[in-house]
Amino acid sequence: MNTSNLLTKFFAIVFVVFIGTKTHAFMSGVDVHKDGGQKLEIRKGVIHMGPKNTNVFAGYGVFENNSDENIEIYKLTSPVFDKTELHTTEISSSGTAKMRHLKSLSIPAKNTIQLDHGAKHVMFLGKRRDLQIGEVIKVVAYDRNEVRYMLHFKVIDPRKSNESINHHMH
Repeated sequence: MNTSNLLTKFFAIVFVVFIGTKTHAFMSGVDVHKDGGQKLEIRKGVIHMGPKNTNVFAGYGVFENNSDENIEIYKLTSPVFDKTELHTTEISSSGTAKMRHLKSLSIPAKNTIQLDHGAKHVMFLGKRRDLQIGEVIKVVAYDRNEVRYMLHFKVIDPRKSNESINHHMH
């Protein structure tokens, strides 16, 4: 058998094996049972761009749980930031606003949680590179079973943009 036929058979076998395996996990190396897919989404997800030297950004949108079970998010990561955290804003009796880091956030089954100014939101800390208006930043949310959900936040300039969490953005 000549080399050409051997290579053809080899690539045919590799192709069949590749197509025959489950390849729908959104990240290389993620067990398909740990890929949450579309069970949790962020609708109208935005990151507000700040001044050029800003290293801290806020993210808003609507967490939507499309599953039949509650999803408790306890960790967020992004390759673009050193830290990605869930926060809430609390108002004291004297009227002072204070941000507090949330250890987790539970999104009820078939329900939504609004992320907004002065309420629950995502904090993006320590940018690793410059952001561009209009770019989409990927964020991975983890639940207590280490199931991962890919979320997308669009970078906007809130001073110049009509886009906000009240406008449709996918």
